[in-house]
Amino acid sequence: MRTVLIVDDDELSRLDVMSKLAELGLESIELDSGKLVMSTIVNNFPSALIVDLVMDEQDGFETINQIKKNSIPIPLFAMSSNETYLSAHKTFKKPVDFAALRDSLVEACVL
Repeated sequence: MRTVLIVDDDELSRLDVMSKLAELGLESIELDSGKLVMSTIVNNFPSALIVDLVMDEQDGFETINQIKKNSIPIPLFAMSSNETYLSAHKTFKKPVDFAALRDSLVEACVL
């Protein structure tokens, strides 16, 4: 089964995304900060990453830049209530439109 890494400091947002991904048959790994993303990717090989852009500790901007700097080939999706980040495959406004997320996961060959 494919796994998606979800990174958001808002637990309710994480749980909402995890619930919708489970409906699509995807497993989830959750983190509340970008600090452990690199080690989680190396140890778990998720099929995609969904990251909130604005977080207190290590934010999504820094996390995505770190992944790109290390040339890790993973589809990156950002979510935020008010930001857009062009280095991500797609940015979703919160609350996430799950039909659009599903379509983007299909385009990225995650589903």
